[in-house]
Amino acid sequence: SSSSGSSSSTARVLLSLSPSSGNTTSARDCRLKATIPASISIAGDTIAWISGILYFGARIPQIWRNYRRRSVEGLALGMFLSAMCGNLCYGLSVLLPGPSLNKHFFESTLAYIVGSLCVLAESFIIIMQFAYYQRILPWLRKRRQYKV
Repeated sequence: SSSSGSSSSTARVLLSLSPSSGNTTSARDCRLKATIPASISIAGDTIAWISGILYFGARIPQIWRNYRRRSVEGLALGMFLSAMCGNLCYGLSVLLPGPSLNKHFFESTLAYIVGSLCVLAESFIIIMQFAYYQRILPWLRKRRQYKV
């Protein structure tokens, strides 16, 4: 049947583009992307950037609130550690399969890499706030109290 031949062909294309197949960004991949209408490609890139900006911006209010309150009370440290590990793994999964680092690669993945690395940095800031507000600041206050 023609539908099973079509899905088999699609499966071969998807498998050949998967990171586990060992293929890197090639002229063939560029030709496959070139078959996507420009308007859809632009819409996809725009949505990727909007998603990255929103993902990045989501932690800024929490960082600011922690700073203003001088506290991280109520936050789950495990969530931020998990987010850091997830974003680190995601960023490495994009970069490690050995893509050829050309203009096309960066045009198609930059929004995801920037979003992942920025959120990784923000999660690190929140973890540093945990260390400071829950360990270092109480220690400094206690030390000042005994010195007087």
